[in-house]
Amino acid sequence: MKSCVVLAFLLFSLICLMYQASDACSCAMSHPQDAYCHSDIVIRAKIVGKKLLDDGPFGTLRYTVKQMKMYKGFEKIQHVQYVYTHNFESMCGVKFDINKYQYLITGRVHDGKLYTGLCNFNERWERLSLAQKKGMNHRYQLGCDCRIKPCYYLPCFVTSKNECLWTDMLSPHFSYPGHQWRHYACIQQKEGYCSWYRESALTSFTNRLRLTGVCALVRARTRLTHHPGFAAEVVDGEERVDAGNGAVVQADHQVPEVLSRGHAVGVLADQHEIRPERSAATNTETSE
Repeated sequence: MKSCVVLAFLLFSLICLMYQASDACSCAMSHPQDAYCHSDIVIRAKIVGKKLLDDGPFGTLRYTVKQMKMYKGFEKIQHVQYVYTHNFESMCGVKFDINKYQYLITGRVHDGKLYTGLCNFNERWERLSLAQKKGMNHRYQLGCDCRIKPCYYLPCFVTSKNECLWTDMLSPHFSYPGHQWRHYACIQQKEGYCSWYRESALTSFTNRLRLTGVCALVRARTRLTHHPGFAAEVVDGEERVDAGNGAVVQADHQVPEVLSRGHAVGVLADQHEIRPERSAATNTETSE
């Protein structure tokens, strides 16, 4: 009788732990480029079946997939047939719909098997932006030597030339995901600096980013004027502006924001505009 009571108590404790674990899966925000670069496998696939494997106290879900395209990981798995994840979302398990959608799936390989979870980047294919689809196809690979540095509050700075400031979170109207998350890739330029790149086909995006005490508006194919606090030079026929604190901007490209030394810079087509603002942030973003 006593052993039954102990067993019942242990079972109850286990159930309580499972409910308490509902908050255990906590994932930091990450850019899709980071998800691509840090994954062993990146595929587009349709889920065609699933099975719960009795391989532990909680079990593992094995999804059967029909692979449409592989973007990364050819040297690890030539063709993905199964994707494995935890059975419970509280343990970061992923729930996929069967025979409904194509998914972009990322994950790591262990013992020849592809494992994924809530902290990996898994999304329905039709929900991805054009820039994200092109990024998975080739663009993100060009930026895997760069570092995307999240900026959660002011001031924030780049500390090396291989960093891009991710400032989506600074907008007072921020909702995850933001514009940089959906439309930009951090790419290493020919000068060795990493900077934000946006697909030129996405010309409909006109960004007015409002930050706390900071406002910047920039449209494409313009040139920045000389201004106190900004050192300008011409490199390979393009004017580059050193905004200080390690931030270098190629002026002849789309730039959502250039912020430094207490100034917010706004540049409109065929005119130049400098608007003093109170900010100590520095950010570098360019596109082609």
